[in-house]
Amino acid sequence: LTALNLPFTIDQAALDAMLQHLQHVRRVEVGTFKLTLSKSDAACSWHRLVLHCPKQVCVRALAHLPLQQLREPLVIKATTLSMPDSVTTEAEASELAQLAEQNLARLASGYQAECLSGCKSSHGASVPALLRLMPRFLQSSSLSVS
Repeated sequence: LTALNLPFTIDQAALDAMLQHLQHVRRVEVGTFKLTLSKSDAACSWHRLVLHCPKQVCVRALAHLPLQQLREPLVIKATTLSMPDSVTTEAEASELAQLAEQNLARLASGYQAECLSGCKSSHGASVPALLRLMPRFLQSSSLSVS
């Protein structure tokens, strides 16, 4: 098994199991991730990761995913970049946005955002952090808005 296509949300337990038991998987395509703990430094066999997010990609997923071993650009197919509902202060939002930016910067092959056209937050406090992250995110991406 070298490729995995899971068109639904992967939670923390599923990601942990994938990293522990599926060490020969090279290509992963998923709906999205809902993570609570960072695995950004975890050993990972993935060479390609595609996020087919139905509507939005969460900044927390971008901050917590193990991306450093990807050999191909990370592909993000989503309409919006979002902050998790649990982030309620500007300080929390800024910290999470910074972690996402640092994790994305570790990608040797970069990343590609398709159809990303805005940002969303349930709490007004996190909107400035998203807005600061969004331009840098888009500048580093091959943006194709449809």
